[in-house]
Amino acid sequence: MPLIAHSDRIRAHRPELSEREIIIVATERMNSDQRWRLLDAGELIQVDRSLNLKSSMVLPEPPKYLMRLDELSSVAAASPHPVR
Repeated sequence: MPLIAHSDRIRAHRPELSEREIIIVATERMNSDQRWRLLDAGELIQVDRSLNLKSSMVLPEPPKYLMRLDELSSVAAASPHPVR
């Protein structure tokens, strides 16, 4: 079966991936896989050749300055939306 994953804003369709194990890293849920989750601030994920995942906190302190929507360009400000 080809890779078919989508959200309200993103679509991925790759027939050539039907014979491979893959990992999708996305900013929002792309299918019904219950392992999907948001990354924590400062979290890094690593994937090895065998598709094993390792998660670690590489930036233990939260950001000192968070950007506000009014500081972004109109295109960037229009792109984020809440997770449903």
